[in-house]
Amino acid sequence: MSFLIPGSGVGFAILEVVFGFVLVGTFLYSTWDRIQLLLQGKPEVRWDRLPERINQFIRYVLGQSKLLQEAYGGPMHFFIFWGFMILGFTIANFLFEGLGIRFEKIPFLSFLAPFQHGTALPFTEGFLWYHAVMDTFILLVLITMGMAFYRRLVLRPERMELTGQALFILTLITLMMVTDVMLSGAKIVEGSYLPGAYLSVLTADLWRVVGVRSESAARGAYVASWWLHWFVFWGFLNYLPLSKHMHIMTAPFNVFFHSLEPKGALQPIPNLSEMMEKFDEKTKFGANTIPDFTWKQLLDGPTCQECGRCQDMCPAYNTDKPLSPKKLIMELKHVWLEEGHQPAGAERKSLISDEIFSLDFIWACTTCRGCEWACPVLNEHIQKIVDLRRFLTLMEGNLPAEGQVALQNIEKNSNPWGVGFDQRAKWTEGLEVPVFGELSEEDRKRIEYCYFVGCAGSFDERNKKIAQNLVKIMKAGGVNFAILGAEEACCGDTARRLGNEYLYQILALQNMNAMFGYGIKKVVTACPHGFNTLKNEYPQFVAEARKGNPDFAWNVEVVHASELIYRLLGEGKLKPANKLELELAFHDSCYLGRHNDLYQIPRQTLQTVGIKVKEMPRNAEKSFCCGAGGGRMWLEEHGEKINVNRSKEAIATGAAGVAVNCPFCLTMFEDGIKDQGQEEKMKVYDLTELVAQAL
Repeated sequence: MSFLIPGSGVGFAILEVVFGFVLVGTFLYSTWDRIQLLLQGKPEVRWDRLPERINQFIRYVLGQSKLLQEAYGGPMHFFIFWGFMILGFTIANFLFEGLGIRFEKIPFLSFLAPFQHGTALPFTEGFLWYHAVMDTFILLVLITMGMAFYRRLVLRPERMELTGQALFILTLITLMMVTDVMLSGAKIVEGSYLPGAYLSVLTADLWRVVGVRSESAARGAYVASWWLHWFVFWGFLNYLPLSKHMHIMTAPFNVFFHSLEPKGALQPIPNLSEMMEKFDEKTKFGANTIPDFTWKQLLDGPTCQECGRCQDMCPAYNTDKPLSPKKLIMELKHVWLEEGHQPAGAERKSLISDEIFSLDFIWACTTCRGCEWACPVLNEHIQKIVDLRRFLTLMEGNLPAEGQVALQNIEKNSNPWGVGFDQRAKWTEGLEVPVFGELSEEDRKRIEYCYFVGCAGSFDERNKKIAQNLVKIMKAGGVNFAILGAEEACCGDTARRLGNEYLYQILALQNMNAMFGYGIKKVVTACPHGFNTLKNEYPQFVAEARKGNPDFAWNVEVVHASELIYRLLGEGKLKPANKLELELAFHDSCYLGRHNDLYQIPRQTLQTVGIKVKEMPRNAEKSFCCGAGGGRMWLEEHGEKINVNRSKEAIATGAAGVAVNCPFCLTMFEDGIKDQGQEEKMKVYDLTELVAQAL
C-alpha cells in the first residue's frame, strides 16, 4: 500500500494526477453548466473601459472596501478572503509534495535543489517567511471562522438565514485550516525543522499528547492528515459551484463587470421607437421571465452573499412592505436554477405572480439605491425592478390606478398634476423672469444658465416658492439665466421609473431638442430627480435625437441649485446679510446623495448662512428615503408610511426644523411631521429659501 503514501514515488504521483484531472474536470463541468445557464440571458457589453474595471476590481475585490463598511462582518470577510488568497501557497505546496518531485534529480532544475526541502516547492518548507506567514493567516482564518459561527449560531441577525449549507461551508473551511496545521505538526514530530511555524508547533504538541511520538507514528499521522486535507480541499472545490457559496467564485467577476454608467442612470430600451412602430405579438418590453434579463443581471443571483445588508437599507422593507431587495435577487436565482436549461422559445415561468414577485412587491420600491450602496458584491437591484415595471406598464397596462392617472396627466399636460401645460410659467408673475422663446438671438447669447424649473416648481403651490426663491438668489448673484417656459416638458423621471419608457423618451427628446435649439450649454435645477435624469440619462439619447437632426449635439453641463449657490457664495457674488442661527436636522435626498454623491456641498452651504446642521442617525450614504422616489410620490402607500418613519427620526433630533433640497422630500416631510402633530414645533425648509432669507 506504499503507493497511497504521498511523495512515495511514481505510483502515487500517477494516482494523484489522475484523480486531480477527474476532480478538476467535474469542477469545470459544473462551472461551465452555470455559465451556460447565465448565457440564457440577453447579451450585454460589460468588458469595455478596462482600466476603470481593473480599478473597480482592486478597490472592491482586493481592497474589500464595501465589506469593511460593517464593523463585525467586514474584517471577518476581509481576512477570510485574504486568508484564501495567501493560503493558496499551502494548497499548491500540498499538491506538489504528493508528486514526490526532487529537483536534485532533474539536471536542468538542479540549481533549485539547495532551496528545496523534501519534495516541497522551493523556498517554502524550511523557510521562515513561509511558515510564519502561512501559520499567521491560518490563525486569522480560524479566528474569523469562530466569529462566523458565533454570528450564525448566537447573534443570529434577522437579515441572515441559518441554513445547513452555510454551516457546512464554514465547517469545510475550518477543516481545511485544521488539516493544514495537522500536516505540518506531524512533520515537526517526524523531525522536520519549520522555523516560524508557531501554530504547527502547538499542533505537534497535540499530536504528542494523543500518542504520536515516534517517527513512524508521525509518518502515519502525516499520511492520514494529507488524505483528509485532500478530501476536504477537493470536496470544497467541487461543492462550490453547486452551493449558495458560489459567490466565492462569481463575486470577483460580478465586481469586474459592474456597470460603469452613472449611478443614477437606468438603461434604455434599445430601438424603442422602431419597436413600437413594428409592434406585433412577438414584441416584448421589460422582463417577466428569466431570458428577459441580461446575463449580467442573472449573474447577480449566484453572486449574492445572502448577507441582507441591502434589506437593512431598504425603506420599503423597514416599513413592512412586501419588498425585500434580498428576496428580489434570491427569487431570480431560485427560478434560474429551478428551470435550468431550456430550449429557445420554450414557455418559461412568469416571475410576476403572487408566489414570486407580487404587484405590491414590484411597486413598493422607491429606487433610493440604498440596497446597491450596501451590497458588498455590487449587485444591481433597481434596473431589475424597473424592467419588471416596464413589462407591467408597457405590455399589460397593469399599474396602480393613481400611477396611471399621473402618467396620463404627464402625457396630456406634461406634468403629473394635470395642470394645463400653458400654465407652466405662471409662477413667474411679477418676477421678470426671461424666457428663451421671447428673447432675441443677441440676448440669448448672454444667457449662461437655463433654469429647468421642473413640474413641482412650476405647479405645486409650496414648491413654487422654492422656484421664486432660486430666481431671487440667482439675480442677487448676478447669474444670467432664462427658462424654457411652456416649452419645458416634464423631465420624465416619474414616467421612466413607473415603467413607461416610451413616454419618458418622448419627453427627454422634447427637452433636448428645445435646449439644442436655443444653444443651451448649462442647466441648473432645484429638483434632484430632474438633475439626475438631465445629467445622467439624457445623454443616452443623443443618437436618437440625431435621427431627426443630424447636427444635434448635447454638450450640456447640469448642476443642482445647491452647487450653484455654493459656488456663488464661495466667489463672494452672494453676500449673506445676516446669520440665521438655526439648528436644523438635514435630510439627504436619495437622488442627490446616493445617486450622485452630493453630500457635503448642501451642508457647507447651510453652514455658510449660519445653520447648525444636526445629523440624524441615518445620514449621508446611510440616509433613509423620504418615500417619494421611483414614482412613489404619486402612489398610495399602505401600512407604516416611509415619510412618517423618517419624520420621526428628524423630530427626535430636537432640532428647530429640517432642511431638505428636493421638492418631493419637502412635501413628504411636511406631511410626515403634520402626521405626528409637530408642524408648529418643527418647520421644513428647502435650502434655497434658507439662503434667500439670509440675503
